[in-house]
Amino acid sequence: MNERTHKRFGLFGLGVLALVSLLAACTYERSQVAKDARTELIGKSRGDILACAGRPKTTIKDGDLEYFAYYVGNPDYDRVLGVQPTEAQKITGSALPKNCKVRIMFRNGIVETVSYSGNTGGIITRGEVCASVVSRCVSSTSD
Repeated sequence: MNERTHKRFGLFGLGVLALVSLLAACTYERSQVAKDARTELIGKSRGDILACAGRPKTTIKDGDLEYFAYYVGNPDYDRVLGVQPTEAQKITGSALPKNCKVRIMFRNGIVETVSYSGNTGGIITRGEVCASVVSRCVSSTSD
């Protein structure tokens, strides 16, 4: 390879590195939004949540408690595809379809807890998939 070829590959490599870094930053930001929502939504009203997150897929009412459930992705990927992830994939979340079930629990119409389940992201980006449900409810993203 000559010097010109080295420069071309070097610039291409820098471009790829920049793109990967940008995508990683966006993923991390979404996971931070989901993390923030777990505390920022506490104390909001049922109406506030309906206005920012939309209508839930399922609701359950039990006395003074009410539960909203929102789904992102396919939480039944293993049954649908017959996929059995390896232990390493379970730990790291790699090579598995991302999905999230967002559960919001209200007591007397006020948010008391927010929780996530599913393959919501990687080790560092846990919850990133859930951000699509709660992002409009978090003050840092509503400006």
